Amino acid sequence: MLQDGAGAKGEPCGVALLTAHPAIWDEALPTPEFLKPYRLTGSDKKQLPFAAPLGAVSKSATDRLAGAWNVKYFNNPETYTFKGNEVRWTNSRGESGKGFWTEKGNEIIISWSKSGSVERWPSSGTNISTTLNFGFEGKASKQ
Repeated sequence: MLQDGAGAKGEPCGVALLTAHPAIWDEALPTPEFLKPYRLTGSDKKQLPFAAPLGAVSKSATDRLAGAWNVKYFNNPETYTFKGNEVRWTNSRGESGKGFWTEKGNEIIISWSKSGSVERWPSSGTNISTTLNFGFEGKASKQ
């Protein structure tokens, strides 16, 4: 059993919450460097699919994706519905979410708003292999 203030191996618990809570900062002091707004670097722009402003998506990609798709990761079927550059998902348990997609190279990149997860789809085909968070394989087929 963990005691208040001690982790499983005796290390402190709750430090991140304590130090991150704005109510404990002395606002009269200068803002520490690590709390200042983060500026994207060249490395970030290479790794993050939405580091640059989103451009307009092509009509051909919008038309191809429009409508409902059956998507499966980890044997959990979901339905994705594409409209414009937005995408929404639902599953049989009544859960749902939304995100946005863009084209980059020969890929469709979906970024989910709540989880921050990223999916990569090939830019062509209607029965395709997909990738979630740079490693988990899935399948998608247009309904």
